[in-house]
Amino acid sequence: MIYLVLVLASPAKAAQAATDALLLWFTRVLPTLMPCFIGALLLEKSGVTQLGQNRPLALTQRLFGMNAQALALLAVCFCAGFPTGAKVICEQQSKGALTRAQARTMLTAGSVVSPGFILGSLGAMTLGQPRLGTAILAAHWLGALLCAVLFAEKDGRTPQNAAQMPTASFSELLCQAIGQSSGAMLSVAAAMAFFSVLIRFLPQRFFLLSAILEMTCGCSYLGALPLPAAVKAVALCAAVSFGGLCLGMQALTYASHLLPAGSYFLRKAVHSVISALLLAPLLFWG
Repeated sequence: MIYLVLVLASPAKAAQAATDALLLWFTRVLPTLMPCFIGALLLEKSGVTQLGQNRPLALTQRLFGMNAQALALLAVCFCAGFPTGAKVICEQQSKGALTRAQARTMLTAGSVVSPGFILGSLGAMTLGQPRLGTAILAAHWLGALLCAVLFAEKDGRTPQNAAQMPTASFSELLCQAIGQSSGAMLSVAAAMAFFSVLIRFLPQRFFLLSAILEMTCGCSYLGALPLPAAVKAVALCAAVSFGGLCLGMQALTYASHLLPAGSYFLRKAVHSVISALLLAPLLFWG
């Protein structure tokens, strides 16, 4: 109600905020995220996430309480980013290929930002230094794995079903991946517009909260600050690892039956802290 009142009271301000968000989506998010979405969904639909589902592996069993399928799921989630990664994991759990505990653990590990966004967009936000984008990505991924180990639920159960490999042709799988990616990207655009308008009505002294509300706009604000590149890299790493309420709510549209919102955002906050600490040496050695 308050949001609607603010929009109606200052429609020009709200429209400009939405325009800025959609321009950011079109110029930075869409080009870097869409190819990753399509590629990851194509991998998932071609059966890659089912590889290793009946093969024990000591490393993944010790870390996540899972067989070798954990590696295939992580590969797809790390390529796609979230919320697509959450969608893939929840689909596997609904098919019986993952237990509830395994799905919760994989959601913690796989709720990461697409490498296309980090390498393609954050590099520009850290004074155009590619090595900082690579360092952010490494800390972000490693932080997610450590967070998953910390919250891993090893109940010892095995999945009910072994999912079957798909029989559709490559062209059919590609069309499905493109269609679902398009819908996901439109959802991202709508969410960015909503939170961008909300951020625009915040008092100026609270602008740093933007990274908590909407990751992309928040990263844009952080990247524009007159700070050393290493400092901005650590701040951006913390921001993308938390993901913001915007991305979190999109992931929870698929995963709320597995992780309540409070538990999900607690894990993302821990992920944020771990990733920032992993990248902190840049402040002294960068």
